[in-house]
Amino acid sequence: MTDRLTAIAPALREAARRYGTPAYVTDLLSLAAAAGDLRDAFPDPWLRQYSVKANDVPAVIAEVATHGFGANVVSRGEWAAATRAGIPDDRITLEGIGKTTPDLREAAEASRDGHPLRWVSIESPEEAAALAYLVRRSRGPRIEVLYRLNPDVAPETQPGLAVGAGGSKFGMTEMEIADAITMGGGPDGPLLSRGIHLHVGSQLGAVDAWRDAVRRGLAVAALWRGSVDTFDTLDIGGGFPVFGLDEPAPGPARFARELPALLEATPADRRPTRLAIEPGRYVVARAGCWPASCTCVSGVAARSCWTPG
Repeated sequence: MTDRLTAIAPALREAARRYGTPAYVTDLLSLAAAAGDLRDAFPDPWLRQYSVKANDVPAVIAEVATHGFGANVVSRGEWAAATRAGIPDDRITLEGIGKTTPDLREAAEASRDGHPLRWVSIESPEEAAALAYLVRRSRGPRIEVLYRLNPDVAPETQPGLAVGAGGSKFGMTEMEIADAITMGGGPDGPLLSRGIHLHVGSQLGAVDAWRDAVRRGLAVAALWRGSVDTFDTLDIGGGFPVFGLDEPAPGPARFARELPALLEATPADRRPTRLAIEPGRYVVARAGCWPASCTCVSGVAARSCWTPG
C-alpha cells in the first residue's frame, strides 16, 4: 500500500477548515484498497469479520461492510455500533475475555427473539456454563459457539500483543475446551458447537507462529469433528501487520499462501467447511488521518467518511 498523504493533503486541509481541529477523517480509497487485499487473499466463501475494536464509528463499520465484511465485536457497545451501521445480527460475532453476564444474556435473548448472532466465541469452561444457563433460562433455541484455543506458540510481535503465547490469559487448552463443551451441556446441549477460534496476536512480523497455530487449530477441530458432526468451523483471527511504509511486512496474501498445504494435510472428512478471518487494524490503519497534524494514525475515531476528489 502506498503513501497517499500527499494526494489527500488538500482534502485534509479542507476538512480541518470545515470542521475545525482535531477532526478525524477516513480515506475511503485507502480503506477499499486494504479491504481488497484481504478479499483477494481470503475470497468467498471465507467469512470476513471486521474487528470493530479497530475503529467503532458506525459510518466506518458500514463502509467496511460494503466490501463484504461482517462485524466482530467484544461488547454490547460494539454490538450496538455494528447494528447502527446496518449489520444484521446473523453477520455479527461476539468474542473476548471481557464479556459480561449482560453481554451473554443479550446474546441468548437475541437468539430467542429470532435474530441470533452468527456465533459466540467461548473463552473458558465457566463462560460456557454461564451462557448455557442463560440460553435455557431464555427458553430460546441453541446458540452457535466456537471455542477459543490458546495455540501455545511464540508470536513474532511485542509481548503485550502475543495473545497466542502459552502464558496468555486468552483462550483455552485442549483439555479446557473439552471441559467447556461438557459444561455447556455437551453435544446436544443449549450450545451448538461449531468449531475452533484462535488469534495468535497483533502486528505479526512473520508467518511461522501463525502457521503453527493454524495447524494446531485444524488438529483440534478435526479431533472434535470425529464425534460432533456440527464441528465444521475454523476462525483463524487476524493479526495482519501494518508497519511503517518503509518497513517490510508480510501481507494477507503471504499468510494465505500457507493455508492450502495445512488444509490438505487434514483428512478430507475432518476438514473444516467454514473458514473465517477477523482483521481490524489492517482494514483501517492506513485510512485514518488527523488533519490537525496531517499524520496518519491507527484506529482513530472518524468524524466523517469521505473520498477525496
